[in-house]
Amino acid sequence: MTADRACERTSRAPRMPNCVLRDLREERGQTRAEFADSMAGIAREIGADVYPDWKYVERLESGDITWPGPVYRMILEKLCGRPARQLGFRSRAQSELEADAPSETSARVNSELRYAVWAKDMGIAEFAREIGVNPKTAERWITQRRIPHPLHRWKAAQVLGRDESELWPDAVPLRGTPHRRAISPNDGKTASVSKILPVHPQALNLAPDADLHERITGVIERNACVDSTVIEWLERCLAEHRRVEDSTGAVPLVNIIRAQLSALAGMAREARRPLSDSVVDLAAQYAQFMAWLCNDLQDKAAALVWYDRSHDWAIEAADVNMAATTLSMKAHLAWSVGDAVRCVRLGEAARWNDNRTSLGVQGMASQMIARGYALDADANKAHRALDETEILIKSAGEHPEDEPAWMYFYGETWFTAQRGMIETELAERGVGDARYAVSLLRNALRDLPESYRRDRAWYGAMLARAHAAGNDYDAAADTALKFSEDAVAVNPYAASDLRNISARLTRLGTRDARDLADVLSETKY
Repeated sequence: MTADRACERTSRAPRMPNCVLRDLREERGQTRAEFADSMAGIAREIGADVYPDWKYVERLESGDITWPGPVYRMILEKLCGRPARQLGFRSRAQSELEADAPSETSARVNSELRYAVWAKDMGIAEFAREIGVNPKTAERWITQRRIPHPLHRWKAAQVLGRDESELWPDAVPLRGTPHRRAISPNDGKTASVSKILPVHPQALNLAPDADLHERITGVIERNACVDSTVIEWLERCLAEHRRVEDSTGAVPLVNIIRAQLSALAGMAREARRPLSDSVVDLAAQYAQFMAWLCNDLQDKAAALVWYDRSHDWAIEAADVNMAATTLSMKAHLAWSVGDAVRCVRLGEAARWNDNRTSLGVQGMASQMIARGYALDADANKAHRALDETEILIKSAGEHPEDEPAWMYFYGETWFTAQRGMIETELAERGVGDARYAVSLLRNALRDLPESYRRDRAWYGAMLARAHAAGNDYDAAADTALKFSEDAVAVNPYAASDLRNISARLTRLGTRDARDLADVLSETKY
């Protein structure tokens, strides 16, 4: 038996015939033996040491094999012109969850959630990505019956088209109907809420239902007491707007967040315990995001003011994770203006509360320290800080549920990109390896989701800089041109870097330099 055959999964559940694959074979007018011969022909083309026969095809169509091994998937995808999941196979993640589940009645398995994910034809990784959590976290929701954070419960219900009370009856009281009516876009009440607290149209459906509408307008217009439902809705808004900003940049969001932050600041002044701590804590998160938007728009003075306000609110609410994060973000500001000493000092200050902050927050501070040392061309200290960051990130990845909501982007791909950025800066100062920086940034861009348009523009510009640092000017021009439109559209810092590269390439007479200059001249910043 080949290693590929050994990887194939069979289901412990009642066997379901693969009608999709069978129909595709019949559309080709082939018998199982002829289909197997076609598979064998592709195997020879790609040099694969596998020998499918009609019996193997029969096992595929009967459902005996629910998820073929990697080589067979490649062959089938090439033969049929479709991804494996569109050929009637159940994904590996689904098969593993099914195999690991002791029984349908096990107290350790959330069967409703598991079947809801399957019904959407999603693997656990895809489901987790839609919610914005680590796949291990989503898997624990199913296999260990962990109850997610309210925001994640709400998003999961939206993605799966189910009610929270169906998926987590122990956490959410059963409602009278599966879905409470959401106010339609043409409803005057929604217009009223949108006028007071605008929401970006690309955010997940955040239209409040009738009850929530009354609560929100009561707080805003009639100075009614804020309650946990309104706080949770604002928390959802912030989470969605963070993700919108990943693809649109700051311009479309800054006024929306300013309006929501203004309303929340008023709530923070009026709220009484026990809710006052939650309101102030959320205000700190909004202020931190507002500072990020201001910095993205190159208004560093406003960014610094909002980071200071966020830090004050975080201290008031005893949120050490946010307090440390604001210090790391101020280190980012120092780095962006080339202040190496202040970048290191603020990163170190962010780590004063290591015994109380999450590992991810500690890792963010550590990589800020590495950035400062890179600015100072101190490769040894930068690498030591990066090595420590890598350890912290890997440890944080084992328990992502312990990380605060604003660390959703944090992970190994992000760290690879950060290391590539720091290695580029070291290479530009003559103490680093440009080829290593190029490799890191290419790997990060390969794995970075397409929805992270702003970050992709930034790391794309950094990749162009890495090529230029290694004197590969043609590759620098090609890379800069590839990411120039996104940089112009959503990331002024990336556009600025690319303009600098463009000027250098033009002086050198590099091909495509003029095309790059033309694209960058369209910048709106």
